[in-house]
Amino acid sequence: MKHAGKHLSRTAAACCAAVLAAVSMPASAEADTPPMAFRLDAEQKYVTQGRLEEGDLIIPAQMYIDNYSGISILLMHLLSDEPLHIENGDFTRDPERQECIGRDPETNELLYADKQCFFESYADARYTQYSEETELENVVLWYSPGWIENEVGKLDTPESSFLHFDVRIPQGTPAGQYRCYFATGDRPAPGGKTTPELYLRSGSEDLAERIVLTPLTITVEPAALRGDANCDGSVDAADAQLTLQYYVTMLASGSVTDDRTENLFGTPYIHTALEAADINTDGDVQADDAQRILKYYVERLAGKEAEWEDLIGSGAAASDISSAN
Repeated sequence: MKHAGKHLSRTAAACCAAVLAAVSMPASAEADTPPMAFRLDAEQKYVTQGRLEEGDLIIPAQMYIDNYSGISILLMHLLSDEPLHIENGDFTRDPERQECIGRDPETNELLYADKQCFFESYADARYTQYSEETELENVVLWYSPGWIENEVGKLDTPESSFLHFDVRIPQGTPAGQYRCYFATGDRPAPGGKTTPELYLRSGSEDLAERIVLTPLTITVEPAALRGDANCDGSVDAADAQLTLQYYVTMLASGSVTDDRTENLFGTPYIHTALEAADINTDGDVQADDAQRILKYYVERLAGKEAEWEDLIGSGAAASDISSAN
């Protein structure tokens, strides 16, 4: 019994060591894999109010699936902030791949349409522009060929967008930032129940809570006030300082990203800010522009009737810029 006790102790110790080793092991490669991401995007994300004076503007947009890890069933509902409106949605299609979609009711001939780009094949794929039954717009439903057996869809063109749609920005839309995004809540269903507006299954696993959803943000920018680089409605020394900082950053790096420009000027209205800072309207923001803004501010502060046209071609002293920093 004594030897048996020693044997059990060694076995227990070995088990404990194995458990501790497993706990302390680095995360598996699967755990390190980034989550699947659904991303809404568009080439044009900034619009001026001046452009919207001419009428509605329609911007083509897309939905991408990044880090694809497998989909068996997908149900999602796209929304937009008012007054923006999503319309003309469909799956991105490949004109070189055809599928039969039924027969012509008059001639009984087979009808064909372009197949999807993103997936190799699918059992069902519907983009519902508007449903009278649910009164919902822009609902996406997709099933893999073997969804009943929990099979996931195989990719065909992973770099392609999955969906495309238009975003209509109505004439007269106020300045601001507006989103197109994914609905993530629940909606009423028959029998007093609710149903999720986002449902995603990969095999038998529910992934709806484990994915990344990236909305599309479209910025409607106000008209530029000359010299008002931070778009706060007034022209002062801060505008001169920000203009000079932007020029120095551009000089040092050769280019400035939209995000960096937004951080520098402290406003999402980056095109309005750059237009306001470009005092001589030559298409570039330079140190001379910062000098003119500061001189304009100083003259107004002194009670003088400063005019921008009078300041073009005449710069403020370098010491004035230094005093504004």
